[in-house]
Amino acid sequence: MNLRTLCIAPALTFLGLTAQFGCNSSGPGQPNIPADYELRVTLIQDPNVDSSRTIAKLFKEGADYDGAQLQFGNNLLNFYNTKYGLDTIFAFSQDMTPGYAAGPRSFFLDDSPFYQDTIVFTVEGAFGITEINDPTTGILLPGNTVTYTWSGSTNAQNYVMAAVLADSAYRSYGYSEYLPSIGTSGALPVEAFSQSPSPDMDTGLYNIYVYAINGVPDSAMTDGLLPVPLPLQFPNNISSPDLIGRFGSIQITLIDTVRAQTSK
Repeated sequence: MNLRTLCIAPALTFLGLTAQFGCNSSGPGQPNIPADYELRVTLIQDPNVDSSRTIAKLFKEGADYDGAQLQFGNNLLNFYNTKYGLDTIFAFSQDMTPGYAAGPRSFFLDDSPFYQDTIVFTVEGAFGITEINDPTTGILLPGNTVTYTWSGSTNAQNYVMAAVLADSAYRSYGYSEYLPSIGTSGALPVEAFSQSPSPDMDTGLYNIYVYAINGVPDSAMTDGLLPVPLPLQFPNNISSPDLIGRFGSIQITLIDTVRAQTSK
């Protein structure tokens, strides 16, 4: 079984995330032969729903494939025809305790006797929001932004700031954006609290979150499992002659709240 050290292309770094690809590119005059396997896997650790979920999709020769074993650390992922609103999905779920502590974890792909491989995840540490706007009132008035700070998360390569009306969380709704550069503070613009495309404030109680990101989580698979979907999908970070795809992890803060209203 191979322990994969992923090849990192030298040219592309964006928003603190290094895109890893191009390692199986063909030389001049050689055909670009596609990999036999494609893996998409994401770990989501969310204290707001007391869950640590690992989800994955595996493709073999371009088609969904359920004939392999996928294992994250000591936990074997189960295959489901339908789960979390997704078809042909591998998943393993547990409470945040024990969950996964910060640090490296091995993910195993075993399709014996045809193929075996290992990739190494890096899990982020738990963290939290430390201050948000005016902590004495928690009121957001029209035209104002929400500024907040958070404690750093071990192993985070970047952060996502997110806001959603409290009754719309985990419904593929809301506003999210990557932090322009790595840090532990940011501001959500007025657009995060507007009736898009109208600039008018959409009043109500908002949940505010921060996600710590490591690697390249899959935005489509995680859409309905996150309080607010990821803002975009980064390029694959697995690239070899036999295996392509992406893997990453997401650690979420406990919510904080602000109330958007037109006057005090």
